[in-house]
Amino acid sequence: MERQEGVVSQESAEDFETSILTPENFEKFKVGLVDLMVDCFPQYDMSREFADQIISRQFKGELEVVALLIEKTNNQLIGFSKAHIYSDHPDIANIEFTGITSKKRGQKLVGLVIQKLEDELRNRNVQFVRRQSRIKDGYADAVERHYKDRIVETKESESGQTDPKRYFKIKL
Repeated sequence: MERQEGVVSQESAEDFETSILTPENFEKFKVGLVDLMVDCFPQYDMSREFADQIISRQFKGELEVVALLIEKTNNQLIGFSKAHIYSDHPDIANIEFTGITSKKRGQKLVGLVIQKLEDELRNRNVQFVRRQSRIKDGYADAVERHYKDRIVETKESESGQTDPKRYFKIKL
């Protein structure tokens, strides 16, 4: 089977499952989410306590949507993507975090968790997502390639920022 850029092979995809964070399963996944926040965002030098505060405050509520990526063999949380639906524009959500554990990066797993997030956002009548991506490590270019046919707006961050980003508005 020929591999496509950004696409997980069927064999690999079968090793994982996706789910949505709910009030009922929040406590079950909370520690795993804290671990992922610390692992996935080292540039913020985040303590476990601070990551716990972020999870507890920003990952709950009707306007928050969190997709989870779970490895089936050990039932371990290995990735997530979180979006916030704007209360004043319920047809738009902002993807705030996406992370895959450092042990599993490079396996093109982001697409699985993003697909679950987008499906849930569509179920909630969201029509567009906004996201920002770092430019310096090539992540913004990867996002642009993945969404090329659905991007409706792109903007570079203001010059002078130490970590420049590219902003996207994407049609679901």
